[in-house]
Amino acid sequence: MTRSLVSHSHYFWPMALLVCHCLSSGCSRQDTSHVRAGWVLAEGNVSLDEKPLDDAKISFVPASLKNLKDQEQWFTAAILKGRFKVELPLGDYKVRIQKYREGPGYISIPTIPKQFNESTVLTAKVTEATFNDLSFNLDQSEDD
Repeated sequence: MTRSLVSHSHYFWPMALLVCHCLSSGCSRQDTSHVRAGWVLAEGNVSLDEKPLDDAKISFVPASLKNLKDQEQWFTAAILKGRFKVELPLGDYKVRIQKYREGPGYISIPTIPKQFNESTVLTAKVTEATFNDLSFNLDQSEDD
């Protein structure tokens, strides 16, 4: 019995160190080493009337894009509990926030004011900084 414990003890410390490393790496800032060259990891918060927005989308539309309906050129991420993360190429963007509720006849009705959605006034500049914090605080009282 003693022999089997001694013979397997050399596995314990390397495994313990590996587990500690894995657990501690979850507490640090996002590792951006996997992001493509010329791109950055952007993340941030979105609030509506000072409350975290949930179950919505954020889209980064290249400012140089001529046909805004060409959604294949947009970079979109989910907003959950007020937070989002997205990989973006460097550049200037128009930012659209989208959230819908179901209306009569299963019609989707936008719940975000148009100045933050289809007629957005929101912009973002994505730079070479390793980490881009892009946060948006939307105020419905600013609706046109």
